[in-house]
Amino acid sequence: MNKRRSALILSGILVASLFSPVFSSADEIEKINLRNFEETILITDMDITKGKKEVAIKQVELNRAKDNENTSGDTDIESKKNRGYNVKEATKNLEYQRWLLDEIKEQVVIDGTRNYFNYLLKSDEIELQKSKILRLNKELGQIKTKISLGTAVQSMKVAKELEITKEEFVITKLEFELESLALELNKSLLWDLETTIDVFDMNIPTVTYEVENIEAVVEDVLENHGEMLKLTEELELNEIYLEILYTEDYEDEDDEIIDAKADIADIKLNITNKKMSLEYDVRSSYNNLLNIKDQLTIKGLEIENLEYNHVITQKRYDVGLEVVSKLEAEEEVIEFGYYGLKQAELDYYIQVESFKNMVVFE
Repeated sequence: MNKRRSALILSGILVASLFSPVFSSADEIEKINLRNFEETILITDMDITKGKKEVAIKQVELNRAKDNENTSGDTDIESKKNRGYNVKEATKNLEYQRWLLDEIKEQVVIDGTRNYFNYLLKSDEIELQKSKILRLNKELGQIKTKISLGTAVQSMKVAKELEITKEEFVITKLEFELESLALELNKSLLWDLETTIDVFDMNIPTVTYEVENIEAVVEDVLENHGEMLKLTEELELNEIYLEILYTEDYEDEDDEIIDAKADIADIKLNITNKKMSLEYDVRSSYNNLLNIKDQLTIKGLEIENLEYNHVITQKRYDVGLEVVSKLEAEEEVIEFGYYGLKQAELDYYIQVESFKNMVVFE
């Protein structure tokens, strides 16, 4: 199925370099990198395997149709369908099945990439959370010292301990989420679900993606999307079949003719509905992409503001007007801000890839 690009500008793509394939032996910690992971899941994914089998079946059906081309059938209609109709129908089924397989592959890679980077981000978030708890425990120790000196009250100690307990619950929640992501990665690779994995750290690919003319993009999708091509070919086949029926001296009131016309009307309705559905999907997906891009910009501005305020706090600390605990707390907030920025970068990258898979035809 031919795909082509239309009215799109794809610029400034910088993809982080990938590591060489590394997999360790059985009963050891399994170390994976993104390239090897993506290559492997394209082989191990069960839906892809099923899709390949369906393609093979459709290929056999096409070969059979070609072998029987121009042969006589049990009826005149069957004989006429052998002369091009059956080959055209089998070709349509094969091309559609190949398109479905491509769609499955693309989605598997997107989902796998999302899980891969989310695993890295979740690991980072856990480390940040652990550092936060260490800081809070340090503050708790300072409060205890002040209580012993009579400069702080017991309620301050209780409040800080409660804060630490809440943050420890957050750690537990994050560790469960990390375990779930590890299960997803193991499942994708068809590894034992209890396998301990070690994911190579790498930067999230940085992309810039813009659409010049969304109307042209929608038009391109309606012309080249696999579902639309399938419905268009089905309409053509049903119109050919109706012509075959008319050559058999059927009349408009005959059941065969009535049913064939009804099928054509249904397909035309399906084409109209599919066009509306696809246009909605394209526009809503692009709007979502723009919203995520705005969030990415906002996250960057928030970090700039945090760092600016931190510089002021640092200067106040240097002249003895601020305590170290505030300095450390601000540094922690900035670190969490950068974590949020990375998550936004991943969300944007995944949305860009999803949108491209929907609208870019090659």
